[in-house]
Order: sequence, then C-alpha cells, then structure tokens
Amino acid sequence: MSQPIVPRPDPPKPEDVQAQYGFVTLLAKQIPEISGVLDQATRESWTSDRFSMAIANTNWWRTTPAATRQWVTQQISDPATATAAMNTGASKVEEYAVQLGADTPSLQRAGEVWLAGKLFGLSDSEMLPHTARMLLGGDANPVRGGLSGQLMNKMYADAINYGYNAPDMGQEIADQSKYLLWAGSTSPDAWHSKMINYAMTKYAPYADRIRGGETVRDIATPFLESRSKILEEPTTSLHDPLIERALQGQLVDGKSTAPSLYQFEQDLRKDPRWGYTQNARQATAQAAASIGKTFGMIG
Repeated sequence: MSQPIVPRPDPPKPEDVQAQYGFVTLLAKQIPEISGVLDQATRESWTSDRFSMAIANTNWWRTTPAATRQWVTQQISDPATATAAMNTGASKVEEYAVQLGADTPSLQRAGEVWLAGKLFGLSDSEMLPHTARMLLGGDANPVRGGLSGQLMNKMYADAINYGYNAPDMGQEIADQSKYLLWAGSTSPDAWHSKMINYAMTKYAPYADRIRGGETVRDIATPFLESRSKILEEPTTSLHDPLIERALQGQLVDGKSTAPSLYQFEQDLRKDPRWGYTQNARQATAQAAASIGKTFGMIG
C-alpha cells in the first residue's frame, strides 16, 4: 500500500525571512558587508542565532567598538524590540528634520538616519547635527524654517545691513547654514565677521566706525533720509548709486574721504531728477521772490 503523498511546504518568502531579523534590512543598507550575509541568510532561512554568528565573523564586526557590537547583537536577538526602537528613533529624526527646517523624510529614510547614528555611537545631543549631515548633504538645501531658517534670516539681515550683494548670495547663505548645522552650531559668527571685513574694505572711509560696531546701514541712514527727502524718491537700498558713492567716497591725497552730509545734499540738487521735484519748484519760487524783493519788484 503506497504511502500518501504529503505536499512539501512552500519555501519561505524572502520578505518573511527578513522580517525575522527586525531592523537588519536597514543595517544591511548601512554596511555592505552585512548585506551579503543577509542575502545568504534569506536564501537559506537561517535562524537569528546563526545570523548573529555570521555577523560576528565579518571584518566590520572585528573593527567595531564593543558597545556598538553589543547593541547590534541585542537588536538581532530581539526583533520586536529592535523594530519598536527603530520606529521610535525614526519619529525622533522626523522631529529633528522639522526643527532643522529640512524636508520631512520618509519613515524608511528616517529609520536609516537613526540607525546610522546608533552605529556611530552618537548620543542624543549629537543626533541633531548628524541628522543635518544626513538630510542636508549634497545638493539638498534647507527650507526657510526651523533652525536653518533662523540662521539664514540672520545671515540675510547681516548682508543687507552691511551692503553685501554677491550674485550667488542666496546659495552661499544656504550652504553656510548647512555647514553650521552639520557642525552642531546655530550661531553665524563667522558670517558676521565676514560681513564686517567686507564692509570695512568696500566702505573704507568708515572702516573705523564699522570696526567700532556700527553697521553700514547705521552710517548710511542720514544719507538715505536726505536722498529720499530731496529727490522725493523714498529708498532704503544701500546699493543705490548715489548712496554707494557717498559711502565709498573718493581718494584725496591717497586717503579715502567721504563727503559730508551737507556736500552730499548739495550734490543731490545737481542731479537732473531734482529739477522735477516739488521742493525744487518751491526753491525756485523762493529764489525768484527774493530777487524781486531785492530789485523792488515785490512789495
């Protein structure tokens, strides 16, 4: 009598085998050597113990600090806890992204960022700059929000107040913001120093005042007010040709000399635009009246 044929069970699916190893699929993305081990474990349906032993034989394992190795072993031996920790870590990375002003990463990407930090043995305080390096690397630019937005706003304000207007200033500021966040800094002191040095060179007649703490805008305010009043064209731009000329001055006997406010106002009245202003017409009328009185034509 023939024995009944018992159907052989279907081989496990790769995704089911990988699920047994919890967070290890992300670990394999971070460490190419582990990726090969994981592929073999998936094909041959290894147990987690066998997988752990294979990981322990890799070169990565032998060159990794003991604390990190212990942590990896614990995660492999307890997939449920590892998955929960990874999800919690990914959520924290998403919070860091918002805090930094970076685009919110996918859950998988956030998990990769978290795992990389754990493999580096980073503390919680080191995870913020680590997240910045991971999410704001390469060509990725920060958005105008969070810490990056605050940094960029400070840099833009400095550029405006010190008359800096490089053609690629926007990209320069975005890059400087990234570098600071990568280093764990939120203070653009180096940028501020650069603006001061730039202004002292460009607006040489006022170098001492700039060195003393005044911004170019502070120094330019009386000139801006006079220009707006006399030419009846309100402006706050330090890059207006008349304002720049006044701030940069001219060389006199080898020394940069700026005009006085009185001389600046006299020069404004020589500008062709002044002849079309209301105050020019009033000045002309007053001059005519004065001449008439002088010659007895007006009582």
